[in-house]
Amino acid sequence: MSQITSRKETIVRDVVVVSSHLWKENHKASLHFFAEHFLERGCSVNFLTVFFSLFSLINPWLFNNKLRKLHIWLEGGEKQLFNQSALVNYVVLSIFHPSRKIPFLDSYYVAKEYLKFSYPSISRWLREFHSKPIDILMFGASEISICSQLTAKLVIYRLNDLISGFSGVSEGLIKYESEILKKVDLVLPASGPLYDYAARKRGTQEGVYLLPNGVEVHRFSRSYPTPLEYERIPRPIAIYVGTTASWFDWDLLIYLARHKKDLSFVIIGPGYIPANLPKNVYTFSPKPYEDIPAYMQHADVGLIPFRNTSRMNTVERPLKFYQYLASGLPVVSVAHGALMKMSPYAILAENAKEFMAGIERALEYEETEKNDLREIAKQFSWDQIFAEFDKILDVYL
Repeated sequence: MSQITSRKETIVRDVVVVSSHLWKENHKASLHFFAEHFLERGCSVNFLTVFFSLFSLINPWLFNNKLRKLHIWLEGGEKQLFNQSALVNYVVLSIFHPSRKIPFLDSYYVAKEYLKFSYPSISRWLREFHSKPIDILMFGASEISICSQLTAKLVIYRLNDLISGFSGVSEGLIKYESEILKKVDLVLPASGPLYDYAARKRGTQEGVYLLPNGVEVHRFSRSYPTPLEYERIPRPIAIYVGTTASWFDWDLLIYLARHKKDLSFVIIGPGYIPANLPKNVYTFSPKPYEDIPAYMQHADVGLIPFRNTSRMNTVERPLKFYQYLASGLPVVSVAHGALMKMSPYAILAENAKEFMAGIERALEYEETEKNDLREIAKQFSWDQIFAEFDKILDVYL
């Protein structure tokens, strides 16, 4: 495929995408999809994983995949070929990282400069793989510190979440983000509320483009065999795939399980799991991303049981919502904040009893209704999202 070219005939060759997640991880965030899009367009991509420090090696509870991250760092990165494109996957190891729990590490200085204390230095490492200057630098909320270490012809901030909506995020990072929002060339918020937030902080709508998340329709809509674990789980099955972090409402899930004993609840993903769960709740560690469609397709209901937090004011349609639809899975969700944007494609519930009624309704879906959901998912394909993205790049390159 040809490299990305603007109407000014500017060729994009070298792209750096910075994420807090590994390139090959069970979780696949929007930055992974953007990196794949650059690769498909013939660009060379460096995919850097940050927020990995000596602190995370010492603390047994801090950060997932630490052994995998350490291996990639020790190997000096991994290089892969994609047709005519090249991907270099690298993990940045710093001495420390921003933290709200330790006063010094909560500071603005640490938020801005902590990647300066990485080994080897990011700039030194990149010199081995990239021509200068970098054409595009792209990152998300947790990775804004990269801006103090790298420059590029075009700097893009992919705004998927309100950084202050996460517990434990340092005050320094929150303060530094306000500065970054004014400096970057492009801000790509994933929802309407995030668009308003970015424009307000930036002081202008210029350079701010609403670009929602999408779904790999073909991956989630084609047929897969039934997962082996489902052979021992009674049907019907309600599934949740994702992190069970602070925003996951275990109280609601347990209430549903106790009052709907003829339904099996399958939870797949990392995070906190309470003790003494009802017997009809089945929890699994994260599965490989490519296996997730099978677990969704052979379930009966897709769940979004989130707490009513400030984060819900900016999350309109989680990635799992699109994946449920493409799998032909009826979606039942709480009706908090911006999640109301999922209507009419999801059954929304104001309370636990309504959620229970929503599940009952979802279990009645006919195959024709499930096919309708698959058709609706095509409206949210990544192909359409990236068609808009390329138009934006054409203006700024």
